[in-house]
Amino acid sequence: MDPSPAHIPVGAFAGDGTVFLYSGRFHDGQTPHLITLGEELLRRGEQGQGRRNKLAFIMVEAFQNILRHRARRSDDERCLFVVRSRPGRVSVSAVNPMLPGEEPALDELLERIAEADAPMLKRMFLERLSDNVRSQRGGAGLGLIEMARRSGHGLRHRIANRADGTPLFFLEVVLGDVAEENAGQALDALEALYAGVERQRLIMHLRRPGSPVVLDAVQKMLTEDLDLDGRGDARRQAFLAAADLMGSMCEDGADVDRQGLSLAQGEGDLLLDLECALSTPRALELQAELDVLNGLDQVALRQRYRKAMLGEAKGVGSGGFAALDLARHAQDALALEVGEEKAGRTSVRLQAVI
Repeated sequence: MDPSPAHIPVGAFAGDGTVFLYSGRFHDGQTPHLITLGEELLRRGEQGQGRRNKLAFIMVEAFQNILRHRARRSDDERCLFVVRSRPGRVSVSAVNPMLPGEEPALDELLERIAEADAPMLKRMFLERLSDNVRSQRGGAGLGLIEMARRSGHGLRHRIANRADGTPLFFLEVVLGDVAEENAGQALDALEALYAGVERQRLIMHLRRPGSPVVLDAVQKMLTEDLDLDGRGDARRQAFLAAADLMGSMCEDGADVDRQGLSLAQGEGDLLLDLECALSTPRALELQAELDVLNGLDQVALRQRYRKAMLGEAKGVGSGGFAALDLARHAQDALALEVGEEKAGRTSVRLQAVI
């Protein structure tokens, strides 16, 4: 498996804080972990409880909109959910394939929402709730109406067709500051992001995770994706090791604005991809650690792991235990790309097939 293209560069989300992108096996059991993720994002910004409640609602409704209204003609019908945070704002985006013929009714509803002020949106919500208006696959557009109410901004939306004619619904909801933003350009960027995710078969991308609470919520979101082919336990251990390695890098002075952890689908395997900008000495130290680990067979790796557990391993730098654990659960040697040094920082990209 060639891992090279299966990642999104951390620079793709310039200006953002934490970014969570998911394009895996959507199901209802993931909803509580989404709420935890949203609460943690806003807690960092010291937002009030009212803002947290709004974000939780918008995240859940956007996620449920995918679950309720995605086309399910095959397993290749890829959906996308993205949460992006930055000072003063959080955005939630959702993309899902639609069944042909559903576009006119959705367009009509979205036009009504766009033309409505807050009191009108409230009346629309109550009317649809009391009339029990439903589409063939459930829902009355109540979620879209309420997302518009709670965000305080118009819904950014677009229906576009794939090359094969499949209609795609693009939605972005912003909570907070939208000054100087162009909705059309934002949707263009979302379309381009979706195309890249589909091409690379990306399952998850996490930028600047920070809190262990975020990593725990994301790991729980990925349970079914990691469990494919009965290798869930090893893959979960590999994911946690990669997260620990990222944490140790940051403790060693990594640039926190340039952290990225991705998971992509390969041919029978999954690809973990970790990016970071380290001090040059730490980057060279990591390269030396991986050279040693890649020279060991599975028996030697297990022996080294046991010694590390007992505190007897020699020559293991900070983060070395996490790298060792990742190597132990990987299907192949760990690959490390080391970039050019700039202002004492060196970008590194570590890849593991799991």
